[in-house]
Parts: sequence; C-alpha cells; structure tokens
Amino acid sequence: MTSPTSSDAQIAQAVNALATHPRIREVTTALRQATTDLRWHEALRRRWHEAREEASVLSATTQARIEGVSIQAADIRQRIVAAGHHVPTGDNSSLDVAMGLWRANARITTMMSPLALPRNSRTRVGLGVESVAPVRPSPTTRTPAPMLVGSIHRDVMAPLVLRHATGSPTPLNDDELLSHVATIRAGSIAPQESAPCPAPLGEECVLRSQSLMALISAPGCDAVVRASLVHAEMLCVRPFLAANGAVARVLTRYLIQRDGLDPAGCVLTDIDLLTKPVDYQAALAAYASGEIDGVVEWVCFMASVMTQGAQYAMDMCTSIQAGEPLV
Repeated sequence: MTSPTSSDAQIAQAVNALATHPRIREVTTALRQATTDLRWHEALRRRWHEAREEASVLSATTQARIEGVSIQAADIRQRIVAAGHHVPTGDNSSLDVAMGLWRANARITTMMSPLALPRNSRTRVGLGVESVAPVRPSPTTRTPAPMLVGSIHRDVMAPLVLRHATGSPTPLNDDELLSHVATIRAGSIAPQESAPCPAPLGEECVLRSQSLMALISAPGCDAVVRASLVHAEMLCVRPFLAANGAVARVLTRYLIQRDGLDPAGCVLTDIDLLTKPVDYQAALAAYASGEIDGVVEWVCFMASVMTQGAQYAMDMCTSIQAGEPLV
C-alpha cells in the first residue's frame, strides 16, 4: 500500500507494476474480454439507463444479504415505487438497511459517465461496427475521494440514523455509532467490524485513511488492481466505526466503471462474494499478510469475482430484453 506522502505518479507506478504480474495479467485478460462482451450486449444499445438501475437493485439485494439481511429484489423494487429516492423509516429494519444500500448504489450511478455518446463522438471501424471509447471523468472533474466515500457511507447509514432520530429500534442502537457517520475513526475508537488484521488506531488510522483516499484519486492506475486494493484497504483499515465492508463493495462497482473497465456500469461484483464467503475471507487474509504473493492472490480473486459478475450482468441484460427482471 502507498504512503500518505506518495505522489500520484508514485501511486500509479506501484499499482501498474503490480498489474504486470503474470498471474494478474492472465486473469485480467479474461476479465477485460468479459466486460467488452457485456458492453456490446444488445440491451445496452437503448436501455443502458434501465440496466444500471436494475444493477443497483440487484447489487443492493446482494450486499444486504452479505450483511446478514434476508431480502428479495422485489422488496426493494416495491419500496422504490412507493417512496422513490426517499428512505423512510418503517417497521422493517431489514428493508431499511437494504434501502440504504440501494440509495448508495443509485447515487454512484449518477456519478457514472453516460454509455450512449453523441453520433459525432463515434468512430466507424467497419461495416455496421462502431468503436465507442468510454467517457471517463478527468482527474479534475472527479468527485473528490473523501466526498465520494463519505457520501456512500452516509447513504448506507441513513436508515439507521433516521430510525434512531424517530425513536425506532435499530439493528445497531448505539449513540456513538450514529454520531460517527462519514467520520474517520480517531483516538482509541475501534471499529465494530472484524478483519484478519488488527485495525489501526489513532494517527495510524488517519494516515492509512489518507493513503486510501490518495489511491482512489490517483490518475492513470490500472482499473482492476486499483479497485481490488481499495476494496481490501477498506476492509483492513476500517476507517469508519461500522459499514466499512458495505462501502468497499459499493466503491468497487463505481471504480471499475469510472476507470473504464466496465463502461456499462452493470457488473454485479457482489454475487460471488456472497456465495463464496470462505474464499472471500481467505483471499483477504492473504492480502492482510502483507506478502506480495498474498496481494497477488487477492487481486486474482477479485478479478475472478468481477469476471463472473460480468456474466451475471449479461444474464440481467438478457432478462431486461425479455421483460423478466431477475429475482
């Protein structure tokens, strides 16, 4: 991991050097082919907005299940129809948690570059075939990393804060927790989530959180490696008192779109994290060891998760074409 004083160039150099590792090159080749195939799915020609919205629902459903909440995508869709982007409190705390995750996913889709481009921005490369380069936000127009991460955390935690404010019971009914929304841990306050490594405290937590923000922001980094490292660092540093894992998973979806790996913004990166929890934890433990082989193991695991996520997204797009949303 980079230090807080690393320049953008140094961060990019370190990230891109890791991307040249033979094992990582092999798995990312398959991943890039999978996301390219997804990009040209017929459903994305005119219905890419709808695909991103459905990906937000399915991502929130899976992320909620990872957090231990039993929820169906249909439950989230029904709440969206009833309340839109508002996150009302209700008698169902599990649904409120899922809606916070959905709102975080919906927010990042508003930050994504459009998939459909003006006709004059397309380059014809063959009969009936056009090459469309994804439009990515420049480093100067990107949402600043602290604002990006903080907004995701606020969205995830919003239902708990609202329920607490109205006197409703919350799954984590803790005044200290609710007062630390979108705030980096300080002093001796330890996170409520566990990880294969001790959580940094005090100044170390602040410095590593700054390094994490620098990694998110540095231009010119390999998309696969950056997203993988950000995910792992969120889980190991745990800059917030709670919901670090949820933030990590939403961030992964956003970063691979922003950096051009998934122009469609539809890759469902969380399904394999839900169905393979032992592999997820083993790969994270390998990363936390600090050994280069462990870091490579983690990146390869995440690349395989993303590759499968692209296939899940293909299935989702096919369902959208058929008018039959995935459950």
